[in-house]
Amino acid sequence: MLKKEFQLVQKVKLYLIISLVVILLGAGFMIFRAVSGNNFLNLGIDFTGGTVLTVETGSEMNASNKQAVENTIIDFLKAEGVTDFAPVQSSDIGTTNANMIIKFVAPSIEDMKAKHPEIADSFIEDTDVLEYLRAVIMGSYGSEGDRLFEAVSAHFSAEYAEDDFVRNVESVSASASETLVLYTFVAVIVAAVLILVYIAIRFRSFSSGLAAVFGLLHDVLVMVAIVAIINLQINSTFIAAVITIIGYSINNTIIVFDRIREKRRADSALAPTPLVNSAVRDTVTRTINTTITTLLPLVALAFLGGASITEFIIPIIIGLFAGVWSSVFISPELWAVYMEHSIKKKGDKSEYMKQIKLREKAAKKAKPAAEEA
Repeated sequence: MLKKEFQLVQKVKLYLIISLVVILLGAGFMIFRAVSGNNFLNLGIDFTGGTVLTVETGSEMNASNKQAVENTIIDFLKAEGVTDFAPVQSSDIGTTNANMIIKFVAPSIEDMKAKHPEIADSFIEDTDVLEYLRAVIMGSYGSEGDRLFEAVSAHFSAEYAEDDFVRNVESVSASASETLVLYTFVAVIVAAVLILVYIAIRFRSFSSGLAAVFGLLHDVLVMVAIVAIINLQINSTFIAAVITIIGYSINNTIIVFDRIREKRRADSALAPTPLVNSAVRDTVTRTINTTITTLLPLVALAFLGGASITEFIIPIIIGLFAGVWSSVFISPELWAVYMEHSIKKKGDKSEYMKQIKLREKAAKKAKPAAEEA
């Protein structure tokens, strides 16, 4: 627990500077990537567009041979010139619905000509590359037979039939990726507005809502900054991680503001600065304990899960720490600073003083009623 004499609100500038340094550092990495001719972030296929191969194997694929099947498919595609893959996603392993999704970027025309000089004249447009890959994957190219099925079925029983091996190849356009980005932006904005309204109604304080939303935006920016610094690839799982952290972080913030409200009811004359210092001290142990409890399984998943799980878990862990930082050191302190400024500027007309007077009037009315009872 924080020491009793530790003053949080008085050091809010330091906390903001630390956050700002991280965000600016991340922005620097993004600018460097852009100047180098890349995207601002290490965008995956979900955002840049690419090819999606869906493979359904039936119940033959189980936990013991899943990795071998995945490696076989990846090696097959690499042999055809594919080098840029997203983490493989698999589901329903061991059941009749077992499937695997492999996302990759098709090689360029020049790379395909170098890889397959014997058919170099066939690659004129990008669609030619995709059609070639599609034919090879589906086992319909030339007289070579179904090489992918033969390679994968080597891991299954002798009774495994070609009809049980279902494949589907689709292209994900850049326009679809842009739509995903747009929907993500809209989702974050809508969530922030709804949270602002909810907190403003629950705590009867619009400033509390603004402080909480500022904390959420801080968490998202820190997540993006650190992801840029470590060059983590961003796919649709990152969007899920952002939405998850928004929900987790606002819960911590509400706990702190709820404690602030309780203390204001107990002592309406308590000034915002000591009020927030006390409220955060009261809740910080709970915040640390819940964070550690949440962090332990996440770390285990990051080390023991597959690449697709890790791609989701790492941003969650980053956002977890950012959320704790904002709910303890940013949002409540900003609220206190705003309230102190409002009291100095508006005096009895400030939002804080108006609420104190309303509570005092309510207490005076309740006192005679209690005495009569």
